[in-house]
Amino acid sequence: MERVLQGDKLSLELDYFKKTSDTLGTLKQKYSASHVPPPSSRPKRATLVNIAACEPPTLHNASTDPSTSTSPQTLSLTIKSTKPPLLFTIKCPETSTIATLKSLLCAQESTAPGVEQQRWVYKGKVLADGKLLKEFGVVDGAVINLMIKASTPSSTSTPAPATPEPTTPPLPTSIPTLT
Repeated sequence: MERVLQGDKLSLELDYFKKTSDTLGTLKQKYSASHVPPPSSRPKRATLVNIAACEPPTLHNASTDPSTSTSPQTLSLTIKSTKPPLLFTIKCPETSTIATLKSLLCAQESTAPGVEQQRWVYKGKVLADGKLLKEFGVVDGAVINLMIKASTPSSTSTPAPATPEPTTPPLPTSIPTLT
């Protein structure tokens, strides 16, 4: 039967145990690169909490709710140029591309410049041909500035007359001799 430690022997045993545990706590244990901890010592997955989620939104039928119609809005735009002073008004859907609108302007107005000469600017931004009108935030009744590029000379125009090449006097065929 073991005896229970008392007094000085108990305090000496406790001091020894503390020193040994402190020493073991400071030692670093090295593991090999292929070490895999056993499944019992791996961290466990977090417990998932059951949280009530809100219901998904319901879709409205366009035929019953006129405020949510999916048809594009028709806009009335004023196209204005300062040099030369021109003013055009066109109606178009907001889902039209800028290139389509430039062609529409040329088709509707006989005094409009060609598509290649037009550059549209709205609120300081140049409207790119491939983008939609609604991407720039254009609203009904907006004024779009039209900048007209200088026309480039066409390749079918007649070339400038060629300058005549300078003629050189003919060289003498016989060389005179000095005597």
